[in-house]
Amino acid sequence: MDLLTHLRAYLAVADEGSFTAGAAGSATPQPVLSRRVAALERALGGPLLERGPRGVTLTPLGAAVLPPARDLLVRADHLLDTARGHVLNDVRAALPPQADPRSLAELRRMLTARGVTVVLDDAEPGAREQLLARGVAQLIVMPVSPDRAQIHVPLGGATVPGTMRSRRLHVEQLRDSDETPGPPQRLLLQVEDDVPHVRDRLTQAAHAAGLAPYQVVTAPPAAEALTAVHERGDVLVCDTEEARRHGLEWRKIVPPIVRGYRVRLAKDHPSRPILDEALPEIVDVLGRALGAPAADRPPPAMAQDAADG
Repeated sequence: MDLLTHLRAYLAVADEGSFTAGAAGSATPQPVLSRRVAALERALGGPLLERGPRGVTLTPLGAAVLPPARDLLVRADHLLDTARGHVLNDVRAALPPQADPRSLAELRRMLTARGVTVVLDDAEPGAREQLLARGVAQLIVMPVSPDRAQIHVPLGGATVPGTMRSRRLHVEQLRDSDETPGPPQRLLLQVEDDVPHVRDRLTQAAHAAGLAPYQVVTAPPAAEALTAVHERGDVLVCDTEEARRHGLEWRKIVPPIVRGYRVRLAKDHPSRPILDEALPEIVDVLGRALGAPAADRPPPAMAQDAADG
């Protein structure tokens, strides 16, 4: 019996609460799913699920084996990811979700020409660091304070076009006022900016400008944030390319707020020498992908010296 396959079938049914939904969610024919669960029950010595008019419920045995089943599958997936990540010249890059795909295509072409196959992935900052530590990713871009960064991306406030007349967004403009109808505008920080050198600086500026604590919202879901910009006139903190992509008007924030990024590479990987040699080009391409102005991207020597392991 393929234990992992049968455990996946059991979890699909347990998570969805029915064989029908489990089959749909796992893209497995229902008869096949049922046979796999039945085989697992025989192997474990008892029923795992009880069928009812409203779906299935876990038996005591089913409830007992559910946590270790999840843990086993997570560990199995980690093992497979690690093995794939250490294949010669196969590099997984974990990057910020807002990276421009046109520049990422350039990155892939550049490294392919050097004999390195690149698999692109996006993840939140903390997850990117974990992927590197676990050996799943071999190239990541991490947020760091501007004084340690290879890449500097100016941040601004994005609003519905025509709603603000000034060329720059001064934080004090968002103070609640009896002269302004409706609720006060809020500053919406994305998950990517939920890091001390962005979040704390902007929070301190908002406090100094007299904004209420609720006017700085950290890491709302992307759909919720964009809807709030259109629905209640909130301000999305982002770079110029993100604003353009969403059809919003962008203004630089005063005081200046900057995303800082640093490229980090896996220490013990067959492709590390190739990545080290290509690092200045990698930093330059990723700088374009993340919205850094050309003048703010480091010269090749600085990019090379700043490499992390």
